[in-house]
Amino acid sequence: MTSAGFLRPAAVKELAAVLPSMAEWPFGSGIELNTDPVYHFREYMVAVGLLRSYRGMLMLTPQGRQSLADPAILWKHIAQTLILGDSTYHTEVSVVALIHMATSEGEIDVAAIARTLSVIGWEHEDGDSISHRDVARVLNGHWIALGNVGTEEAHTDSSRFTPLVRRPLSQAARVLVADALFQRVPPLRG
Repeated sequence: MTSAGFLRPAAVKELAAVLPSMAEWPFGSGIELNTDPVYHFREYMVAVGLLRSYRGMLMLTPQGRQSLADPAILWKHIAQTLILGDSTYHTEVSVVALIHMATSEGEIDVAAIARTLSVIGWEHEDGDSISHRDVARVLNGHWIALGNVGTEEAHTDSSRFTPLVRRPLSQAARVLVADALFQRVPPLRG
């Protein structure tokens, strides 16, 4: 890592070459801070406990080593951490957004997610309805994981840049959502 705590440009290019979320990134992939899909993916891997930074090096955690050795362990870990949130609101937004993402055939309708949250009773303290901006942070967080699962076979128009949050999920990502929502998995340790 650089002295500023980012991946070195060579590592950014290497990771960018294999991340599905980079498929339509309209900019170069040199500096991590300017390569959003790579930067957010690395941050996500740290947040879910697969990587950690130590003395300027990016290292696998014990969970990361187990996940590297067995893809089934990685899959289960991602499914377990997909809905974890820091509040009831975050958890409920996650569930509604994931169901919508997994069942949408076309582009993700962020406004529909916001409307659903309003219908089930979420609103601002002043009574205003939930808007697409209110779900964006949670939805973007899910795309960091889900946009990199499988291929983007459903999105084939390379003539225009489509924001990740508007793209349909890959079939593999839909299965991951189903596992996160509907399979009983033991709670994470430590």
